[in-house]
Parts: sequence; structure tokens; C-alpha cells
Amino acid sequence: FRYYSYGWDQTPGAQGPMPYTLAAENDLLIAEGLARTGGDLGRAATLINKTRVTRGGLTPALAGDGATKLLQYIAYENDIELMCTGANGLSERRRIDNLQPGTPRHLPVPAKELETLALPLYTFGGPTNLTGK
Repeated sequence: FRYYSYGWDQTPGAQGPMPYTLAAENDLLIAEGLARTGGDLGRAATLINKTRVTRGGLTPALAGDGATKLLQYIAYENDIELMCTGANGLSERRRIDNLQPGTPRHLPVPAKELETLALPLYTFGGPTNLTGK
């Protein structure tokens, strides 16, 4: 994988330089901001294409694709380009409301805490009871 020297099976592990925030993450955040606020879609497409075309070998994103399509490209690039770079997967999917059905959005409050607060115990209900009621 990308930062092999940080693997659990390396001796010594977690040695050497590793970026805290990748340039690609920053580019995709800027592109998303532009797409969501009616900003310069040409600049957004250029930022997306830094990874989409250069590393991914995909067809270029274009301003003419529109904001909705650019946001789809951004979601894909986040999944592919930022994989294994932190807690990005779950938090990103939760942020854009793209979790699989039945996946909890939050960790539940522990039963002991609910009992201490004299609140009723609850469940998320699993995939057959998505309302949690």
C-alpha cells in the first residue's frame, strides 16, 4: 500500500515521513466547496482531474458536466484516492449521506449511561427496522 513502512508487519513500523493531510484531500475539499456554492466549476474540474486523470487514468471532469456530476466524481475520488488515509471512509460516507442501509450514523449511548440518566434503552433496530422505533 501507499505508506508501506507504516504497516503493522514492518520492523520498525511507523518510521519515516508521512503526510498528515494529502494534497489530494485539500484539492477535493476545495472542488466540493466550489461545486456546492455555485463557484467556478472549471477550477473544480481542474482540481478533481489532478487525481482523476493523472493517477486514475479516467476521462477528465469538465465544468460542463455540472455540479451534480462533479460531486459524484469527488465522492469517487475520495473513496479511491484517500483510501487508508485515516477515518475518511465512514465519516465521508456519513457526511454525504451515502451509508449502506442499516449502518448506524452514530455510536449508541451505552446502556449504563442511559440507566444513570433514567432514559429508556433503545436499539438502532438493524436493517429491517431502519427507523429505530
